[in-house]
Amino acid sequence: MALVLQDGLTEKQIEFALGVVAGMPMLEAYRSAYNAENMTKASINAAANLLMDSPKVSAFIARLVEDKIEHSLASKKKWVRQYIIDRSIKESQDENNNAAARIKALELLGKTVGVMDEREPENRKIEDIEKELRDRLDRLVDITPRTSNAANGVSE
Repeated sequence: MALVLQDGLTEKQIEFALGVVAGMPMLEAYRSAYNAENMTKASINAAANLLMDSPKVSAFIARLVEDKIEHSLASKKKWVRQYIIDRSIKESQDENNNAAARIKALELLGKTVGVMDEREPENRKIEDIEKELRDRLDRLVDITPRTSNAANGVSE
């Protein structure tokens, strides 16, 4: 008797679903989950299709795919945020950039890390904004773990 696990699926059904979500062709996913040594290719194909047509298996696969996409998007968003922080720090400290470019980089950094309120009055002096952002940047650099662009697959 098969042990019923998560979502009313057996261990083999879960293994099949994981194989499909990992990108295996259905036949291979079926072979990895079930003993198919004595089965013909047509029989394996039929059995795999039956599994895919099962509401429980297909719902489980759909949820796994959704989770995989959400995880991927969250990872990319985290990477992009860190990249913006790293580049903004670099641009704000590059003396070859003009003052307006450095201040814009600091502004973007402030918005990215949530220290700038978009509703602040526009009549502040640029020097005051730059000093405030540099002070906050100094505190941020001390607490933010640095990641290398090479480790993130980014080339400059």
